[in-house]
Amino acid sequence: MAELTKFHKYIHNTFASNISQENATSIKSITQVYNIMLNKWLVQYIGDISQSSANSDSDDKTLNMAKKVCEDIADMELNEDWSISCDDEDAKLFIEAILEKNNFDVRANWLIDITNGLGTGAFVEYIDGEKIVIDYIRGDMVLPLVVENGTIKAVATVSIDKVGDEEICQATVFTQTHIQNIRAKVNEDGNVDVEQCDEQGKYADGTEAISEVLYPTYQIITPNTVNPIDMDCGLGMSRFSKSTDALEAINRCFETFNSEFETGRKRIFINNALTSIKKIGEKFEKLFNKKKSLFYDVDMGDNNKPIETFDPVLRVEEHKAGLQEFLSVLGMQCGLGSDFYTHTNGVIKTATEVDSINNKTVRTVKKDELIIKRALQDLSKSILGLANQYLGGNFDLKQDIKIHFDNSIFVNEEQQRTAAQSEVGIGVMSKVEYRMKIYGETEEDATEAISEIQDSEPQTEMLIME
Repeated sequence: MAELTKFHKYIHNTFASNISQENATSIKSITQVYNIMLNKWLVQYIGDISQSSANSDSDDKTLNMAKKVCEDIADMELNEDWSISCDDEDAKLFIEAILEKNNFDVRANWLIDITNGLGTGAFVEYIDGEKIVIDYIRGDMVLPLVVENGTIKAVATVSIDKVGDEEICQATVFTQTHIQNIRAKVNEDGNVDVEQCDEQGKYADGTEAISEVLYPTYQIITPNTVNPIDMDCGLGMSRFSKSTDALEAINRCFETFNSEFETGRKRIFINNALTSIKKIGEKFEKLFNKKKSLFYDVDMGDNNKPIETFDPVLRVEEHKAGLQEFLSVLGMQCGLGSDFYTHTNGVIKTATEVDSINNKTVRTVKKDELIIKRALQDLSKSILGLANQYLGGNFDLKQDIKIHFDNSIFVNEEQQRTAAQSEVGIGVMSKVEYRMKIYGETEEDATEAISEIQDSEPQTEMLIME
């Protein structure tokens, strides 16, 4: 929106006039090319196929694999089984209580999901009365202001809200030491009129325009990969930024797969000279009509055949093979590996366990966890800082805070096999359970396989007789 762009410029200009001259070179603005790509990623993420491809329209089918990729990565990177530990147990319990009140496990997973889609996300914390509030900001609302060595040192979160008939622009600027609230209205000419605060630095509703913080109250997260579009802006790249062609190919394959069944339906064409007329009340109606999907009465002219059958062979296997190839390419380009997605029995399945040895998925998740871990540590210290400043807390902001991720999906197959063999040896696991766990067999198949092995082995009595 044009008014939002104007608001962005106002924030940049205002912020630039308030910082020291030696830091002025660090002020950044997002390039037009990046904004164009950001809008494209958003369209792909929400699955609007009519806008994501020039060759598609709103009626085309889509698997929306862009969103699927983001969901799957988010579930591996931050699920409900992550945990936190602190030197001070009271600090740990306080942080966990604040996270619980802010529905953090759910909302943080959502944020990582959309961050993989739009390239950037942010956690921000602030005081609302006597409550510590955490907001989850998606990438198209993040405006970097100061960037040093790729790290955002000051950022604004920007939005336009509809209040009655008015559009209200709101921005919160977060620096290392302050939080600044900026408000504006969009007038009839489309210009932005910034609301001024009073001499005490407060707006009409009593909200403070600027407040100090003991610890930075924002954390930026991105996929851990270089942004080649705008390398100095501090923002990230969408997880599927390199996969536009693969996504379009998957949608095209899925669309033609559907069309194959639509156009390949069996049809029986009957010469209309043979179709009878049935009287229903005062009306006459043909027994076969155009709404029927199997029988069609047509004028066959001089055709000697009164009935023609159209029963094409569906190219099911060819489409399945093509879809699998495109899914493999997508997995590889998104950092999940070529074997992460499989198309089986009409369902796209995700790997439920990932071999941790030299696996692309594991390396991608572990890289991203470096950024998420730092963000969660800083978020925890931000919570403690706000508690000290506004709620009478006395927590040590320099204490060691550790983040523990749940990586149970990542398995070392050789170690798993050795451990299972040891459990069979000490009698805590049966051979049937072993085959079910290691070979993925059903209980029936495992039992049958073990029985066949036992039957093929020579019995002790037979060896004695020999």
